Amino acid sequence: QKSTNEKFFIAIMPFADYGALNNSDVPEITIMMAIELLLQIGGALCYMHDKNIIHHDIKPQNILLFNYGFVLCDFSVSVVLENEDQLLRDRTGTSVFMAPEISQNSYKPKPTDMWSLGITVFCLLFGKYPYNLGSFDQNPSIPPYIRITNNVMNYDLEFPENHIIPNQLKEIITMLLNKNPDERMTAQELIKNDWLKSQIKEW
Repeated sequence: QKSTNEKFFIAIMPFADYGALNNSDVPEITIMMAIELLLQIGGALCYMHDKNIIHHDIKPQNILLFNYGFVLCDFSVSVVLENEDQLLRDRTGTSVFMAPEISQNSYKPKPTDMWSLGITVFCLLFGKYPYNLGSFDQNPSIPPYIRITNNVMNYDLEFPENHIIPNQLKEIITMLLNKNPDERMTAQELIKNDWLKSQIKEW
């Protein structure tokens, strides 16, 4: 029996036919699925960022797969910014998907969502993490976000040679995983990308 100070929330949503995505050591999606994921999740982020809402924990397990495509879920650590220019200082999220700038005292939050999307697509496409993040320093005395940043800054972005994907898709992933948040691809730039749109139209 609840007291007068307690509040209960009931969330109702469609049933995800195929559950959530998962990262593993083998590819989980095709090139066309990656294109569709980028446009659909990019569209969700474009809408959210326009409303100054940050998801803060984009990863495969927070993307549901339906017959009609991909849906972003789990907004439990999302942040509503007070204004367009607000900086964040918290380090919420899943460490291996965190952007390197999160280790700074403050950071622009919207580019961190785009970084997480880039890491997500990379690991789903190739079955491994970029920047050697799959085996980053496990020293427990150093916070994980510091270890993640060190890894990213010490390695270059490399694509597995045994996977053939279009150069245009490599370029998009590279722009999402730009170490400089000011130069990183935005959600609006992503969904307006001519190559992505042409591929979906052709498909």
